[in-house]
Amino acid sequence: MKTVILFRHGQAKWNSGFNKDYDRTLTDVGILEAEKMGCYLANKNLIPEQVISSSAIRAHTTAKTANIAGKWNKNIILEPMIYGGPPDFLLNLVKSQDDKINFICLVGHEPNFSGFVNKSIIGNFRQGYPTATMAKINFEIEKWNDIEFNTGNLDWVVRPYEIK
Repeated sequence: MKTVILFRHGQAKWNSGFNKDYDRTLTDVGILEAEKMGCYLANKNLIPEQVISSSAIRAHTTAKTANIAGKWNKNIILEPMIYGGPPDFLLNLVKSQDDKINFICLVGHEPNFSGFVNKSIIGNFRQGYPTATMAKINFEIEKWNDIEFNTGNLDWVVRPYEIK
């Protein structure tokens, strides 16, 4: 079995001090959300073997913050195309992973993450995907290259405000 967690970045600043959307940073709430979600995975004994993040500042900061707070001790691979990349790009990114790895975490953005969940799972995903939301999808495959849309099982979706 192969598992993917899609982790949306924490709450980001909206003020006009940024030259472009890509440069937006996390708010204090966003930092707390990332810490909470990093610890959530660690407490569930679900530390990802590989973390791949959008290179946008808010996503990369979310990944780093969760990694530190949850004591994941993982190197974070930055992938610029997660920012704005469609679900098909995410599928191909997942397909290219090393088969020795069984559990990866992608850190990125909307609407491509909810789109990926919707296309990946058997059934429909009609939930909101607010900041710092995580969705865990299991695929009954042995090789990442065998992953296809509409074959995954949505194990859970969790938002930071749902965690006590």
